[in-house]
Amino acid sequence: MNEIFETSGGLRFIVDLYRHAIVTLTEQEKETYRKIGYDRHHAKGNNFADATRLYADHPEKEDEIGAIGEGAFSKLTGLEMNADITVVGDSGIDFTFIHSRDDRPVTVAISIAQKPNNLFMRAETTNGRTHAEIWVLSGISADWLSVIFLGYRTREFMLTRPVVPARHGAMAAEGRKNHECHHSKLLPMPQLLRAIK
Repeated sequence: MNEIFETSGGLRFIVDLYRHAIVTLTEQEKETYRKIGYDRHHAKGNNFADATRLYADHPEKEDEIGAIGEGAFSKLTGLEMNADITVVGDSGIDFTFIHSRDDRPVTVAISIAQKPNNLFMRAETTNGRTHAEIWVLSGISADWLSVIFLGYRTREFMLTRPVVPARHGAMAAEGRKNHECHHSKLLPMPQLLRAIK
C-alpha cells in the first residue's frame, strides 16, 4: 500500500520516493526551528514590508513554518542552516552548495506551504532579495514534525513560466505577481540530492 502524506492544509500526496523526500523531525528539532522563525519574525517587526502576512491570528506562523522547512532541508542534505536573526530578513537565498559535477556554488530557496499545489517565484524582487538558482517546493504536516519535499525547478525554468497574479490572501491584496509551476511538473528531489552530495 502506498504511503499518504497529508499537509497541514489538507492536501494529500501519494509518496513516491523516486520523486519526493520526507524528513521527520524530533520534537526538539521542531521547537528549535520554530523558535528561530519566531525570533526572525519579531526581529523584522514593521521594518519588513516584504512579509506576506498570511496568518492574521498567528503572525509568526509564516516565519516559523519557513524556518522548519529550512531546518528539514538542512537535515536532509547536511547543508548548514543559516540561523541568523536580522532586522532585514534574508536575501531570498536559504542555502548555497558546491555542485558535485562542476564544483560551482549553487544557491537554493526553500518554499514551504500548508497547501503546496504550486511552486511560486516572484516576478519582481524587492528589498534587496535575489532569485536563487534552485527553487524547492515542500509541504508541512499538521503537527509540524514532517516535511515532504515535492521537487524543484531552476530559476531559468521558472522565468519561462507565465506571470500570474497571486490569487490568495495578503499576496493577492498586495498585487504580487509570480511565476508558478504545478507540483506535478517539478523535477525529482533525488536528482537534486545527487548534485549536493
